Amino acid sequence: MRKMFLIVLSLLACSCGMASDINGIEFDSVYRVTKKIDGATNVGINYADFSELIQDFSAVIEIAKDKVSTEKEQQLLLRYEGALECYVDSLTLWRMIIRYDIDNPYKMEGSPGKEILELVTPILNKYNIEPEREVFESYGESVQVYIVPKLAVQKIWLKASSETEEANRILLGKQ
Repeated sequence: MRKMFLIVLSLLACSCGMASDINGIEFDSVYRVTKKIDGATNVGINYADFSELIQDFSAVIEIAKDKVSTEKEQQLLLRYEGALECYVDSLTLWRMIIRYDIDNPYKMEGSPGKEILELVTPILNKYNIEPEREVFESYGESVQVYIVPKLAVQKIWLKASSETEEANRILLGKQ
């Protein structure tokens, strides 16, 4: 009877699709948070709520990090950490856009200036995002400004999403 129970249990484990050398229990909460983030970024989310989701993602990764024991789990963790890094970069860029209105050069008050663009340039370069150049008239002079493209944050989200998709494929044993 015990042997039959073990056979049924192992069949159930295989049918769930979880890779055999990954402890699914440890990564279940990470998986669920990635699905929440994907849903939120697909339908729209505000900065504060997105920031909370990323904090949750970071917390569950830290918990899973303590329990990683196999090489496959280590690969999985690296993918999730890569996605987290992308999401943190997107939050940084988004915060700068909100704070300095750097996607709207026509708002002269509080315009970001060259120093702010220099702060976001490393993030833009990391994801191969080119700043846009716009020319507008100010007091009879043509002024050229570089701005962050409106879809820059979403482009970073796509990179993060591809990382989580790959991690989730590893987790579910579909690789």
